[in-house]
Amino acid sequence: MKNFLFVSSFFFVCLTLSYAQIILANETAVSGDDWSAGDGFNTWSLTYGNNTGKYVGNPGDVGISTADIGTVSFALYATGNQWVDAFLQLEQPMQVGEKLTFYWAINWDANGGSKGFEFQHSSTSSATSFYNILNTNSSTITAAGVDADTGYGTTPMFVTLDRISSTQYEFTMTSRSGGSDYTHTINESNALDQIKFFCGNQNDGSGQRNMFFNKFKIQSNSSSVTISSDRTLDNLEVLSSTTLTIDPSGSMDISGTLTNNGLIVLQSSSSTSAALKATSISGSGTYKYQKHVAGSTTNDLITAPFSGETFSSLVGNNSGVLVQNTSPTTEYLFGPFDNDTGLYLTYDSTTNASTLLSAGQGYRAGTASGTTLEFTGSFQTTDQTVAINVGDNTTYGKWNLVGNPFPSYLDLAGFISDNSAVLEDVNTAVYAYDGDDSDGSNWTIYHSSNSSGVAIAPGQAFFVASSSAGGGLVFNTSRQTVTGGDDFLQRQAQTLDSFFKLNLESNNSLTHTDVYFNTNASEGLDIGFDVGTYANEASSFSLYSKLASGAYSDTKFAVQTISDDLSETVVIPLGVHTGVGENHTISIEDISLLESVNVYLKDYETGTLTLLNNGAYSFSTDSALEGTSRFELRLANTTLGIESDELRTNFKAVYQLDKVFIKGDFEVNDKIQIYDMLGRLIVSYIINGNEDQIRVPKAQLVRGIYLAQLKRQGQMKTIKFLMN
Repeated sequence: MKNFLFVSSFFFVCLTLSYAQIILANETAVSGDDWSAGDGFNTWSLTYGNNTGKYVGNPGDVGISTADIGTVSFALYATGNQWVDAFLQLEQPMQVGEKLTFYWAINWDANGGSKGFEFQHSSTSSATSFYNILNTNSSTITAAGVDADTGYGTTPMFVTLDRISSTQYEFTMTSRSGGSDYTHTINESNALDQIKFFCGNQNDGSGQRNMFFNKFKIQSNSSSVTISSDRTLDNLEVLSSTTLTIDPSGSMDISGTLTNNGLIVLQSSSSTSAALKATSISGSGTYKYQKHVAGSTTNDLITAPFSGETFSSLVGNNSGVLVQNTSPTTEYLFGPFDNDTGLYLTYDSTTNASTLLSAGQGYRAGTASGTTLEFTGSFQTTDQTVAINVGDNTTYGKWNLVGNPFPSYLDLAGFISDNSAVLEDVNTAVYAYDGDDSDGSNWTIYHSSNSSGVAIAPGQAFFVASSSAGGGLVFNTSRQTVTGGDDFLQRQAQTLDSFFKLNLESNNSLTHTDVYFNTNASEGLDIGFDVGTYANEASSFSLYSKLASGAYSDTKFAVQTISDDLSETVVIPLGVHTGVGENHTISIEDISLLESVNVYLKDYETGTLTLLNNGAYSFSTDSALEGTSRFELRLANTTLGIESDELRTNFKAVYQLDKVFIKGDFEVNDKIQIYDMLGRLIVSYIINGNEDQIRVPKAQLVRGIYLAQLKRQGQMKTIKFLMN
């Protein structure tokens, strides 16, 4: 049973009826049919009694005309005193403006039994019937108890059920005996989602008492169609002179072939985007995507959901939309990012007239007031690969502006996983421009800890950092979905002790850094889980961390993930940048997310250790603060007493000749680690026996300030010493 959705000048969801039609579902019997329903319907379900059954056969074999119903039809028989029921379930409930049609036929009456069909809702074998057609032991066929046709005949009857409003249907059935059509208005607010056919107690082995039905369609009529809901179809065909519009709240997921010989338009708003997904396409029709783009005060990073259009075509189809330069007037606020210069390009409608907007290429764009930019081009249904590389610019060379090449959403976690091999180790993430620096950054960073359940919207572009070797960034069709919302949406809910956001606030300024907990994480670099800031930048008011292990010491981490095993205290150096003479607070944004994790803030200038779970820490600066010299986080499952958070043990640094001696009342398995003020681990040593000092050659320590930490069974003591 190969069926398809067929469009020919229609309007769908809110309909204005005319003589053209769209076929949304189609089920027609074929020879040898296994009753596995076609497009828009689920597989038939049946219940049987003794001497009953189903088959596919020719109505002409039992004296019924094959006109319209065909020579191959679904059929039921019941030669004894029991019943057979066949249920045809709609994939989606019937909507206002849609029309169900099919043919059914009988020859002899039911001989004391009954046969006919019911319109039902609830889609189960015990569903509620709201209208029934019945024949018993005479020629009469009743509709909800009213005579609809009273004469014998062998002409197939054509049934029409129009859902004309949310509370009414109009039923029409032609006569089998040559009489008038029967029409009735049904007052019903429930949506049809199942048709039940029944035949039983015929008490006759003759096939003349069998029942036939065929050629089911759900259709609607108008000059255009607008889809405002989520639709799942097997196939879809749009004929010429037909426009199918999917508004921002709608989507179409087509598991088979989309045949477009008309016009398909997808729309978006500032918060939602239409989505279209198909396994394959055919036809010579046109595709358009109206992508919402921010105004020139913030701009946007976008890509072409339908690719291959020239820039001159884009400008011509969007007159007055893109911001235009005053001189030269042929230059527009639209262009890719050049990682050789570290600058955005601006396209010129003359020199870039024939430049193609290729699949997966990202662009910066700005409109006059925040409106839609219409793209037209080819619908990509195969995997797309975009080359990324490291350019010449020392700061921005590894950054590549790319985008979702499909008119559907794209699963972000899958995308990051697919491309980890070609992304920079410390930047295995997606950097989305949010145009809002109220949190200290214009970037929202998506990585392996926060990308689950997030989808990249159609037409959305973003930055990725290329590995030194570069390579092909892959957009796999297997990652497509029609579920999403804004540019990047559907963040996952956080569970207890899985994450916290650390905020730095001053006056009206706010910035943050994120810490995640993962069973498989380490204190070193966990690719995709420890993620640096965009271009390793830190503004004059910023907060970041350095890896707990001290590795990758030059990288400012916006996100750090550590093990959730905090049986030993984990120390994370904090990078804090603030201005002069200001009051600041450091706090956990949502303390309720932490149940068994204690987060302490150490201030080396004041010597205080503050449990942030109990509230914010306030401090002031007499001079500009920049770097990791003043603050660190200490994370533990145990409580570190504020008065005795550091081990009550002798622990000091002593200089002798060409060596530094770290001395103390050490115990077996004590860990001594020395860090420079950039958070880099210089020395790590574990006490193995009866030792009271360790020696560090001066050659290992350049001139500067160092931190020495003694860790013992979840407790820690830290000293600071100067190397001259």
